[in-house]
Amino acid sequence: MKQAITALSVAILMLGCASAPKQEPTEAGSTVDTRPPLISDATVVESHLNDLMNSNAHYGRFSGTVLVARGDTVVYHESFGYRDYTGTVPNTNDTVYGIGSVMKQFTAAGVLTLVNDGLIELHDPVSVFFPELGTFAEQITIHHLLSMSSGILEDFARTRTYDLESVVLPQATPISTTDLVGYFGEVNEYFRPGRRFDYANINYVILAALIEQISGTDLHSFLTERLWLPRGLESVSFGLDNADTARIARPLTGLPIDRIEPEFWHDSWVLGAGGGYSNVYDLYRWMKALNDGEIFDRELSMALVARHQRAGAEWYGYGWTIGSRFGRRYHYHEGGTVGFISEAGYYPEEDIYVVMLANHTHELESLGSSVRHMQTLSRQVHAILAGEPFVRPPVPEPEASPDLAGRYGIAGFDYELIPRDAEVAIRAVDGSPSIVDIVYARDLQENSRRFRRVKRVARALAEDDFGAVWWRADTAIRIAIPTGLVADAWKELTGDKGAFVSANVYRLPTAERPNTYWVRLVNAEAQHGVFVTLNRWGRVRAMQLDPLFSWDGPLEVNALAISPDRLFVDGFRHGYADLHLTRTEGAWTIRLPGADFRLEAR
Repeated sequence: MKQAITALSVAILMLGCASAPKQEPTEAGSTVDTRPPLISDATVVESHLNDLMNSNAHYGRFSGTVLVARGDTVVYHESFGYRDYTGTVPNTNDTVYGIGSVMKQFTAAGVLTLVNDGLIELHDPVSVFFPELGTFAEQITIHHLLSMSSGILEDFARTRTYDLESVVLPQATPISTTDLVGYFGEVNEYFRPGRRFDYANINYVILAALIEQISGTDLHSFLTERLWLPRGLESVSFGLDNADTARIARPLTGLPIDRIEPEFWHDSWVLGAGGGYSNVYDLYRWMKALNDGEIFDRELSMALVARHQRAGAEWYGYGWTIGSRFGRRYHYHEGGTVGFISEAGYYPEEDIYVVMLANHTHELESLGSSVRHMQTLSRQVHAILAGEPFVRPPVPEPEASPDLAGRYGIAGFDYELIPRDAEVAIRAVDGSPSIVDIVYARDLQENSRRFRRVKRVARALAEDDFGAVWWRADTAIRIAIPTGLVADAWKELTGDKGAFVSANVYRLPTAERPNTYWVRLVNAEAQHGVFVTLNRWGRVRAMQLDPLFSWDGPLEVNALAISPDRLFVDGFRHGYADLHLTRTEGAWTIRLPGADFRLEAR
């Protein structure tokens, strides 16, 4: 089974910033942007988006609706998949979806509405409104909550990894706002308010409670009266109880081979931080109104999307992430909950809007896996808008019939290839691992001091022996290890592993990552793939779980015929990476993550 664990660094990782767009000087000394415009040809964009989305829908990788608009013109608006549990009622362009954390921008706008009314100020202490939160709340302002810099320790994901076992899942019965605010009791300090960014839903729960306290009404009623109805946004709501149930999509979970109805929980548990519903068109209209300055005056409009706190390679505003795509400023927010996944964003200078809402998430043990899948798909959408190459899964050709049968050796293991109409079954034989796991079974060698150090560190990680890691680590990790934070994070990510069995290096350093080794850790109760990155002196600089690592995959998988010389294994269907088989000059090669192998006839 694929180890779907959120890829979280347990040491310091460097994040790069987007490069500046290419510009050329004019005769007057100013600069002119030489990039082609986004959506330079709407017809081509529409065609490419259709190719991308139809191929993903074909393999069950996307069920939802996508909208792209430029100004007042909708360039693309299509729906895929089904909105019911039986797979008989298709999603349509007016289907309503859960939007998850995209709700935060509405909560932030609600707070700024109260600021505009003169009822509160951004630097008011939270303790003035909620003294029950304790003395630490005296240091926290409304601005800190909005910008995710409050420093509150408590949150609904106690370990902040969002693995299902660590999340305080909402319950089916509603909770009152008073009880929700007091759920953790007096809040404690994680860091000094304003010092840094830390994404925590509790910030927006408190903000929503503030809106209700000041306005004297519930969050849905306030936002409906002040923000949604005046602009005709009739599909937007907070809470399933207020959504248009005739048009709403039902949430689904599991891999494409599954259609699992998740356990119901009440949206009052994520008040203001999530629990919103909308169709794609109303989110587009909302973002356009913001960009056109129709919601607030210039000062408050800029406050929403100002770079308040650095968030990795991007910035966080008030309910908005401020980033870039292909060198262009992009304001957006993602949302992920069990059964729904979303992204809504816009290019402010280009007046271009993108909304993607889906009702089938594909997490195994980690909520974050579905967010990453949507991010991958979103990157392809933005590449199309920029006129850049994009990647999509190939669609099978019914008439294709590759001549590939018999017993083959691949990377020292044996497999039986069995033709079946427009497919070829690949079956592991004689104790060989699943073809989807073959990369991780390799035991590569390198005659170097660095390699030997990595093997020692790998065993130490498998045994949770961070004393042994300390002796081989750089200064940053040496400082962190005695605090216990590195060991705690590692144990939370890897769980109860059992006794150490073995470790094998399955990938050596590459030109792109010349100081990184990929190692499989085998314990009695679990297996993990990990990157070990060294500094220039050969000391450990970072350790990170490999998000693509898998083991115990199916011993037989089907490769679909794309052409007479190309086969495709839909690994995503089972929770694995995709595989590609190609024939060149009569020889077949299989491409797996990080390696290519020739098929040798036995």
